Amino acid sequence: MPDVPLTQYKQILDSLPWRSRMHTRLRGATLSLLSLSKRIDRTSGWIRFPYYHHIYDDERRQFAAHLDYLRRFGDFISYDQGVDLLVSGAPIDGRYFCISFDDSNKDCLRNGLPILAEKKISATFFLTVERIAAPPFTASSGRGWRWINEFLDWQDCRKLADAGMILGSHGYGHRSFAGLSEAEALGELQRSREKIQAETRCPCDHFSCPWGNPLRHLKLNRETKLAQNSGYRSLSTSQRGAMRRGDSPYSIRRDQLQAAWSLGQLRYFLSR
Repeated sequence: MPDVPLTQYKQILDSLPWRSRMHTRLRGATLSLLSLSKRIDRTSGWIRFPYYHHIYDDERRQFAAHLDYLRRFGDFISYDQGVDLLVSGAPIDGRYFCISFDDSNKDCLRNGLPILAEKKISATFFLTVERIAAPPFTASSGRGWRWINEFLDWQDCRKLADAGMILGSHGYGHRSFAGLSEAEALGELQRSREKIQAETRCPCDHFSCPWGNPLRHLKLNRETKLAQNSGYRSLSTSQRGAMRRGDSPYSIRRDQLQAAWSLGQLRYFLSR
């Protein structure tokens, strides 16, 4: 079984059974059609937290188009600024976007960072400590290939910080907090923060919960208390939606996006 570096989104699509490929394309076309009646600029007074897992080599142009599109409707601010605004309780005048990345995938550095730097956007990279400098992850494609996915190393993380990116924690291991005891959950929060700060000499003030569904993957009240006690200023989930005045920085809603998506798909999710 040959090992193939996973660098193209097209590789993923081509490895899927034909029914799955058709479903993916049909879903994208349907959401783009449904988005025609929606508009991001119909509301204001919010912060949206879009996030990505990968920026593959063949997604660079579309990722840049995403950022240009979002800039038409609001301003990019850093996670620090977004959390400051929520904590202040002040009115949120306008529309703001805070970009982040989960899972410590190296393609986000290779393909995402140059575009972010060019457009002067500060994003947050949530690091899973056990994946930093880990051997490449391999997975079977189902077609006789094994895809290889590379992770960041600590030098990469320092490069991100030097470029003005914020480093946060995505746990020590990529574990669902719902199945952890309180002591285990606290260990994930504290150990990951300590390791990131020790290796990068940068503050680690924000936590993104792995998997992140508040109804399935975490105990939000418990995790909020543990995150506060561990020194974090925010806790992010995978629940979609806008953040508004009075919302807690320890239950940040985020919108998962894929860089290959059309602008219509962005409009559909970010106008809800």
